[in-house]
Amino acid sequence: DGLVGTGIKVVNNSIDGLTLAAFAADSFMAAEQGADLLGHSTTSTTQKAAPFKVYSVGNLYGAAAVGSYDLAGGQFNPQLWLAYWDQVAFFYAVDAAYSTTIFDGINWTLEGAYLGNSLDSELDDKTHANGNLFALKGSIEVNGWDASLGGLYYGDKEKASTVVIEDQGNLGSLLAGEEIFYTTGSRLNGDTGRNIFGYVTGGYTFNETVRVGADFVYGGTKTEAANHLGGGKKLEAVARVDYKYSPKLNFSAFYSYVNLDQGVNTNESADHSTVRLQALYKF
Repeated sequence: DGLVGTGIKVVNNSIDGLTLAAFAADSFMAAEQGADLLGHSTTSTTQKAAPFKVYSVGNLYGAAAVGSYDLAGGQFNPQLWLAYWDQVAFFYAVDAAYSTTIFDGINWTLEGAYLGNSLDSELDDKTHANGNLFALKGSIEVNGWDASLGGLYYGDKEKASTVVIEDQGNLGSLLAGEEIFYTTGSRLNGDTGRNIFGYVTGGYTFNETVRVGADFVYGGTKTEAANHLGGGKKLEAVARVDYKYSPKLNFSAFYSYVNLDQGVNTNESADHSTVRLQALYKF
């Protein structure tokens, strides 16, 4: 599953503190994804018709500028990403993070991002809308302890929209939880529903190798019409353990509990539990 393509990337580091990149990709296996490619345009998840002609999806071209600067005793890292996917959409993203040390050894980071896109006229504007996402996160680390507080706003109440091309894109540093952003109405790679979520995370790292932590995410999805799926309040609680055995080998495990309240098109609330064990070796 997932998009597969052939691509090329060119990177230039000749400017101090600034990395410039250009990239292109083609031969996407878009037909396999169907309506999952940019989100369901209908009010029912039972219909798998794609919102556009998947066999005519063109190439992807993009550019990026990534900076890293010393600022006011801290580190400022801005990013700008632009991409045009022929016959699909023009994507743009801005991310900025500032890290510094305050008081006595407290590392503090603030990161914010905006992602948006403008759909190609090939898409039906009655069922799809341009996508927008706003995210903000603050985090601290001190003496092995870490904690963060953040939130996200994205989606449209009446139409399907997307903010990333596949899965959760490169938003990992601005997300929490494991399953909630895959629930109906809240998928970042395309869904119908306006989403607002807030989250807190915390953990402790022993001897710089073993981290024990927890995430709590709360929010909801709002849909305008009664026959839209995915509406209602949502909650996820996660307990996790990570073990850094070596620079190349890591072990991780988590337990996730998701609760979905009764929505506008569901007869009852629902909950779901997930357990995952992972061993990751990087060559």
